Amino acid sequence: MTVKFGTEDITTNCKTDGLTSITCIQIPNVPSSDIVITGGDSTTYSSFILTPYLLHLNNNQVPTIGSKVTIIGKFFELSVKGNPTQTLSVIVNGNQSSNLKLLNNSSIEFTMPPGQEDGEVNTIAVQSTDKVSNSLVYYYKDYVKITSVTQINQGLKINGYGFKISSDNVIEFGSLDITSSCIINSDTDITCETLPAGSQSSYFKISGSGGASNYKVLLTPVLISISKNVLNSAGEAISIVGRFFEKVDPTTSQQNVINVYIDSNPTPMQTTVQTEELITVSIVGGYGATHKVVVKTENRVSNSISYSYNPPIVTGFSQIREQFYVSAEHFSRDDMSLNKIFVNDIQVVTGISLSNNDELEFILPPTTQNGQLVLVVDGQKSVAFDIALSPIIKSFSPLKPYMDGSIAVTLNGLYFSNKNFKTGNTIDLAYSYILESDLSNSLSLTCEYLNSVSAKCINFKGYGNGSLLVTKTDGSIKLVSYLFGFNFQEPKVVKSTSLHYKQGSNITITAESFLPENLQVFVEQTECLNPVALDNRHIQCFYDASIPPKENGDSLNVTVISHSMKGTNQVLYYHDSLKCENNCTAPNGVCNEINGYCECTQQWEGIDCSIEKQTPVSPPEIKDNGDSNLQGAQINFTISIAYLRENNIMGDQVKLLDMKSIKWVNKTITGDKTSYFRGTFDNDPAIVELDVTYYKDALNYDFAGDIISIPDNSVKYVITVSNWDFDSSLNTFQLVYNAQTKKTVTTSCSTIETNSTESSVKDQSVSWFQITSGTSVLNGKFARRIFADDAVKKSSITILPSDDPLYKLLNESATTTNSYNKLTAINAPYFRNNVILDPSFSSLLRPSDGSDKCSSASWKIPTIAALCSVGGAAIVAGASVTIYKKKKFQKFEKKIKNLSVTS
Repeated sequence: MTVKFGTEDITTNCKTDGLTSITCIQIPNVPSSDIVITGGDSTTYSSFILTPYLLHLNNNQVPTIGSKVTIIGKFFELSVKGNPTQTLSVIVNGNQSSNLKLLNNSSIEFTMPPGQEDGEVNTIAVQSTDKVSNSLVYYYKDYVKITSVTQINQGLKINGYGFKISSDNVIEFGSLDITSSCIINSDTDITCETLPAGSQSSYFKISGSGGASNYKVLLTPVLISISKNVLNSAGEAISIVGRFFEKVDPTTSQQNVINVYIDSNPTPMQTTVQTEELITVSIVGGYGATHKVVVKTENRVSNSISYSYNPPIVTGFSQIREQFYVSAEHFSRDDMSLNKIFVNDIQVVTGISLSNNDELEFILPPTTQNGQLVLVVDGQKSVAFDIALSPIIKSFSPLKPYMDGSIAVTLNGLYFSNKNFKTGNTIDLAYSYILESDLSNSLSLTCEYLNSVSAKCINFKGYGNGSLLVTKTDGSIKLVSYLFGFNFQEPKVVKSTSLHYKQGSNITITAESFLPENLQVFVEQTECLNPVALDNRHIQCFYDASIPPKENGDSLNVTVISHSMKGTNQVLYYHDSLKCENNCTAPNGVCNEINGYCECTQQWEGIDCSIEKQTPVSPPEIKDNGDSNLQGAQINFTISIAYLRENNIMGDQVKLLDMKSIKWVNKTITGDKTSYFRGTFDNDPAIVELDVTYYKDALNYDFAGDIISIPDNSVKYVITVSNWDFDSSLNTFQLVYNAQTKKTVTTSCSTIETNSTESSVKDQSVSWFQITSGTSVLNGKFARRIFADDAVKKSSITILPSDDPLYKLLNESATTTNSYNKLTAINAPYFRNNVILDPSFSSLLRPSDGSDKCSSASWKIPTIAALCSVGGAAIVAGASVTIYKKKKFQKFEKKIKNLSVTS
């Protein structure tokens, strides 16, 4: 069997299927023709028309803009035997198109329509008249793709790919061909530096033979300039020049909302869009530099342009006492936090407020110098403005100057600085005062500049009332302080010597702040005749001693009048005729009936001059904890102030301070003779001050008119307690001393128990006590007077009974059971400021009687310790002691007004 298709023998492509059919496959690309089958009977099929058959496309990834493709296949025929008018068409995704070009019977050229790169399958087939070929699959691909468009100022930056596939690219923005305004930097990057005039929000498009892509671009406004960069602080209208101020969105024809904003203010300014390149806006008032204006179209915000308000201008500076005022322009009246004032490069940190709507009011630190002021408003500085400050006097120290000018006066105030910060020049400060009694005479003061808030002045003399001023001269500027009124100190009566009742004689008044002329002195209502100023601290006059002693035991008032200025104090007591213990073991000593103490001859000592004087030992030891160790033979005595106590009118304890709890906050040591320390308590306002002075030689000490004998090799303690907070003015105060030694002392011969005696009790007050421990003796003496708030009072000394609760408290903290303690209380009435107490203590050894051979070689006699309590201060067991400067102690002696030493 032979099969021919036209002239082409295709027998090898065919096979019989039984007796009724022949199947031919992979027929060559032959024209449609007759089919002739021979073998046996011949059969002819006339004009058999072949159906087109598609093999493949030359590119099954078609650019999305569409492109020409070549369809490769078989049996592409336009004129065939049996149908000379046969047509060809292409079916793409079901859409038929005859717009093709038949290249040959195996190739058709066809232009694919545009599509989208969406991953979907597309089909293409060929139809010849009524016969449709098989279909081929193809896909669309973006060979050119815009992925983003970014506006940079007036231009665009385009990112994507395929930008260099074609050399014939055209770039369009809306209806504008902007190819010449753009640069294709790479296959993925295009820049259009500046969009041409007329550009509006639209579609950006790039197209070429390799493909095309577009992208919607909404332009953001661009600001180029503003008509004024420095505005009035009250606000004004300006013009903004820029681009893309589009009142209508060209892509939607919808109205745009265009606003102008300042800084972070959410409220838009009053705005008028004149053109797409011009806006006028009313800028509100403000202050400071670098404010920013932006234009916002819908949610698209332009670049910003900075502007400033007029900088502040300082036009004046004035002062009313401690208040200062700056007159200025262009500062904030609504928000004071925007205004900052710098004086001499330091910011004024105190509150600045508005005064009279055109001034800023503030205060300055007391140490401020003359110099310059700069006003800064929201970051903008004014030009520096020269300023000068008037000095202000605030107070004196002491509060009142002494009439005789004997003490220096420290003036305290503001703006005393003697330097100009800006120029560095020295400023002259002059101090003067006038007296109310002589207003026409200005008196100069000699003052030492201490610092910018104080000066120390001398020669401050006068009486009555006066006014002080400071004159500050800085170049050609002279500033005068306000007058500061003051009063001279009235005479201060400190103490008086004593005399016998109804035995008139001269008395000496110790006083301060008086003038030698126009003097008068009174004891109560009786004038003390012929007063004479011996020096600036002592007045002598004749007093007839006619005023009887007060029944309540108070001292008599002494009044000093100088130039009609009067000072009074309770200071004068009459002498009591006092007996001495054992009549001073005459002839070993002589009794001083004025103070009741023995004045022993050189070979004897002790309370009653009964102990033979031995060679003194080393000075006493003042420990760091405040105890005094007084040396004996085989033992020592320890003297300390143990407690401060307040009792009510029934004698019951109201408050107790244990001196072990004191904290010494100041310690000063000067050589080996004086010491000072000052202490406070954590939970009580009481203040304790302690002065210690060592005396190598004996002397007589005048305390409030009471003469106290201090032996050789003694130590005197001056203790000040102040700020005692009484529970009631009816309560009393006690300063409790403890004298401690061993309970027993054992010699080579025997064991001796410690014992004590005291003077005869008179009105429950003792004048001395004595503790004997073996051959060691501790003597304690007590002044018969005290100072309470500078007034002289009679003292009351109590040996506390053994059942007093303080003994139990003392024993609870004891470290040994072999201790002998003797508690002595010096009692004082209620006081407001301080109390001054004056006990004294001495330690010595009894010599051997000659028959005792056990310990005579070791007998020595130390005489140690005179202990004074000033202002209620106390020596505390456990408290540290330091040496105080001689100068400080002398000052303290003057302060307490009670030291007068005679040999």
